[in-house]
Amino acid sequence: MLDQALVQVNDYLQSQSRTLQFSIDQSTHQTIIKVIDQSNGQVLRQIPPESMVALAQRLQEMRHVETTGVAVKT
Repeated sequence: MLDQALVQVNDYLQSQSRTLQFSIDQSTHQTIIKVIDQSNGQVLRQIPPESMVALAQRLQEMRHVETTGVAVKT
């Protein structure tokens, strides 16, 4: 059933000239999904949004400071 749903989603995206791109944020290990316009490579939507990824990264940094007492800016 899942396979059939994935085929339907891929068929729909192809008809709309869209691509899904999956990645993992290196600092938070959070899955990032981007919907990309195939014609120009533009990111149409990102899940979670960049602002939420930045917030998660900042919280991760703050958690590191609380446990070690050391802040390292990279």
